[in-house]
Amino acid sequence: MLVLALSASVLLSCKRDPEPTTPQDTTATTGDSGNGDYDANGYLKDHLPADLNYDEDILVLGWNTDTEGIQEFGADGSSADEIDLSIFTRDESVQDRLGVTLKYTVIIGSNSQENNFMQSLQNVVSGGDYFDFVGAYTRTAAICAAAGLYRDLGDIDGSYLDFEMPWWNQSLIEETSIGDTFYLCTGDISPLFIQMVYCIYFNADLFEDYGLESPYDLVASNEWTLERMIALGKGFYQDENHNQEVDAADVIPMVGAYWDWPALLHGCDVPWIVRDETGTLTVNPECYGEKGLDVMEKLLNFVQVDSAFVGDGVTENFVAGNSLMLIAHHGTASRNFREVSFEYGCVPTPKYDSTQSQYYSTVRQPISMFGIPSAVPADRLAMDTAVMEALASAGYRTTTPVVFDKIMQYQTSASPEMTEMLALVRETQIFDFGRIYTRDLGSYCDEPGAFIRDNRPWTEFRPQAEQMQTLLDEFIRKIQTGTYQ
Repeated sequence: MLVLALSASVLLSCKRDPEPTTPQDTTATTGDSGNGDYDANGYLKDHLPADLNYDEDILVLGWNTDTEGIQEFGADGSSADEIDLSIFTRDESVQDRLGVTLKYTVIIGSNSQENNFMQSLQNVVSGGDYFDFVGAYTRTAAICAAAGLYRDLGDIDGSYLDFEMPWWNQSLIEETSIGDTFYLCTGDISPLFIQMVYCIYFNADLFEDYGLESPYDLVASNEWTLERMIALGKGFYQDENHNQEVDAADVIPMVGAYWDWPALLHGCDVPWIVRDETGTLTVNPECYGEKGLDVMEKLLNFVQVDSAFVGDGVTENFVAGNSLMLIAHHGTASRNFREVSFEYGCVPTPKYDSTQSQYYSTVRQPISMFGIPSAVPADRLAMDTAVMEALASAGYRTTTPVVFDKIMQYQTSASPEMTEMLALVRETQIFDFGRIYTRDLGSYCDEPGAFIRDNRPWTEFRPQAEQMQTLLDEFIRKIQTGTYQ
């Protein structure tokens, strides 16, 4: 596995430390075992001092949902679910290592409960109390940060947070920085971080039956591009139920829910929000400019001419063996591929063309983003950062490998190429300011998929982009003047 991960690093041309993707066992390491910079299982060790021992309770506010069964916080070891058990193992190892007791308060905090979660945190702060750190649903974390409830993670004296290490995601820090400050971090500290990243799943048996070039080979030759992906599906469609309509009962070149298709735009390096030459956040002109129009026209033709499908029932269609490719996040495989009877694989969302510097694998909700409340006493901050660093480091060793195993668990045969691709997708995970702060920017993040589904030309998006810019300017003004509510 180490060799495979190294190969992924070569494909990326990244200056990152090599990352094995599946350890020999999933027992948590403290970061002190092994030799040199790597632990006994070949994982990069953290730099926490070996003599840290706090003898303190660490108060953590986490979130869950009553509709999706998501639980990242406070696993008690009683579940038979492998990911839950790995979270429990991670927490136990951190508690033993640092002499702390993790005490979780978990409340519903997703989507419709964003404001209630924020209000609960505000009530604690108003009452003179605090949580040492908070793990919140993507958009909930964004509004908590915008409301001034978190402190700048880059300005903590004696901080042990090392954001250069592979268990932290650099894209989130870069994309959510406002001026020189940033309030949110995530990575292997959140088990959902790996499960909510987009990729392209493909039916390897169908590729072989039809004599199509393997996506793995296209990635290796730097030819996995949007045009090549679309070309693979030409002439594949069959109206299986003879109703003269493209639907999930047919044999289809590619399927995906409408909210998943925008990941293809991101994969072509067309994010919603970028920084201009002065560092100011602005709506990306390429979204509605020549490049964005070209990507959207290609995708619209893929649906209208080649009968790719945007709609419901897409996962079931792929699992039944009726589609060549599926755009989805990793959690789809770990939860829904049980009935798959064919060999499947995954690759990143394709590049725009072969000159694009790297792949971009965008992250969707829900994942947990972490912040330290501004109300935490100064004498606890270094300890809190040590615990967060240890949790992320231990998650990198214990939880992420288990998530990888679950993604691949229903394969009909072991695929070393897929292990390599999982490492590549993980390395290229990106966040987009416009998706994170979507509630404040008009909730336009899923619009590309809706346009494709409804057969609408992307030229009609320009007025919405202008509205997004107005909302972005106002949002930044409120953040900088402390008037966000």
